[in-house]
Amino acid sequence: MKAKLLEALKQIRERPAPRFGICHQLALRLSDENADYWRSKLQGLFRRWPQFSGSADFPVPHPTEPACIAYGFTQNMWDRRTKYGQARWDLLKFCISELEKELNDGKP
Repeated sequence: MKAKLLEALKQIRERPAPRFGICHQLALRLSDENADYWRSKLQGLFRRWPQFSGSADFPVPHPTEPACIAYGFTQNMWDRRTKYGQARWDLLKFCISELEKELNDGKP
């Protein structure tokens, strides 16, 4: 299951939907297959990310708004020209990197 989660995150990296966060895009790609597992795994990764907002539902901090507000009102949350967009890319990169390490180490 971890390998399938990793593959879905890599697909997001290749072509993220501008208005959707990581969890929403995973739900679309994985069709809620093992939803409890990937949500739990992903939220655990979010909590380990150094920039974590404090909310597993809205993990990406925004420089001026609460994370939940920024998520709802940002037109392109993946825009690398903004601090918010850069942080989202950093989180995705972090999640991919951590999953790759776990798969290489043989961790469940």
